[in-house]
Amino acid sequence: MDWDKKNDIAEMRQKIDQLDQAFVQILKERVEAARAIGELKGNHKVLDPKREQEVIERIVRNCSELDPRGVKAIMKEIISLCRAVQERPKVACLGPEGSFSQQAAYACLGSSIDLEYLEDIESIFRAVERKSSPFGIVPVENSIEGVVYSTLDAFASTSLGLSISMEIMLPINHVLASKSSTLSQVMEVRSHPQALAQCKVWLSMNLPQCPRKTTTSTSAAAMEAAKDQRLAAVCTPLAAEVNGLNILAKNIQDHSHNTTRFWLISKGQNSTNSLQGMNKASILFTVAHKPGSLFYALEPVKDAGLNMMFIQSRPLTSNPFEYLFFVDIELPPQGEKALEALKEMEKRCFSFRVLGVYPSIKQH
Repeated sequence: MDWDKKNDIAEMRQKIDQLDQAFVQILKERVEAARAIGELKGNHKVLDPKREQEVIERIVRNCSELDPRGVKAIMKEIISLCRAVQERPKVACLGPEGSFSQQAAYACLGSSIDLEYLEDIESIFRAVERKSSPFGIVPVENSIEGVVYSTLDAFASTSLGLSISMEIMLPINHVLASKSSTLSQVMEVRSHPQALAQCKVWLSMNLPQCPRKTTTSTSAAAMEAAKDQRLAAVCTPLAAEVNGLNILAKNIQDHSHNTTRFWLISKGQNSTNSLQGMNKASILFTVAHKPGSLFYALEPVKDAGLNMMFIQSRPLTSNPFEYLFFVDIELPPQGEKALEALKEMEKRCFSFRVLGVYPSIKQH
């Protein structure tokens, strides 16, 4: 490398250092502005998903020449840092540490949060109801394994004060991790039953002789693998890192588009007064037990040209062989028609509850 090029590189590095210093100053000023807003809010909710999404989308539009995924990731963490100076959110999620639920919590709120790891979905709902954790993250549906019924059932049995604040669609990327350094040293594979099922083809091709043992979660499998070099875990990259495991293979899931959607739940009823900026609504309702009642209830959705993205029935425990229904509706940019459709639908239902009007975000 000649002398002129070395000088040019040194000058550009100096410029980068100056820009970094300017960025640090701006970041400090943004944090202080967020702190001042928090003081003005008083006891009002710290989380404003609509406002945060608007900020992120505006910055992405202004940085159109840059990778939008990188810009979104940076802004998510900046917002998370600024939110934490108002009040650091506490989020209940499925544990142990390193779970997909933990990844979903970070995808929703950034990493400036405190996590409470719980054993089951019902415990997460109870924690949010009792306000020991203001927020909870729960899986709703996997693109391969289907609906997580315990989440729907928990919502059906909770108080009206619980609602969905946000939805995140998280890609499920499994790794094989172990204390061993090669596949030939692995004598047994452990993981949650769903994770083993989602990696069945890869495991059969690459570790055909290894027995598979189920665990309560992918994170639990990683913890067990950390104690025995002969074991390998199908888990998240985060669980492998947390437990000091070597990643022997990445992306071992049989389907590349394996995705789970999670709901961020919180205390406080959802308002349908304004749907602006929200792109999804979830409804829980019951109808009269007579022919045509379900079609009659959903007819306003069809007439408004709205896309019904999900419908699921669950037994109504108080009335044998009758059912309650969960529906997800895609909301258009202008929400007036959707608002009128929901109002009309409520008139036609025996019971009607808006579980959430919220932004749905796809994580890359």
